[in-house]
Amino acid sequence: MSDFNRTVSRDWGVLYEELMGLRGVAKRAAFVIGRDGKVAYAWVSEDPRVEPDYKEVRQAVADAA
Repeated sequence: MSDFNRTVSRDWGVLYEELMGLRGVAKRAAFVIGRDGKVAYAWVSEDPRVEPDYKEVRQAVADAA
């Protein structure tokens, strides 16, 4: 998704105000929202080199459907 103004990243608590000299960079994060509008899955990494377990994310999507 696009978050040009960084509003969503800030609201969801996944914004680095500063990271290695860069300002306003989003953390690696994955969220799955269920049909009920609630967060069914959340994953956030403080280390930008770490990616989520994509199998886990796919399962969370399937479970939330």
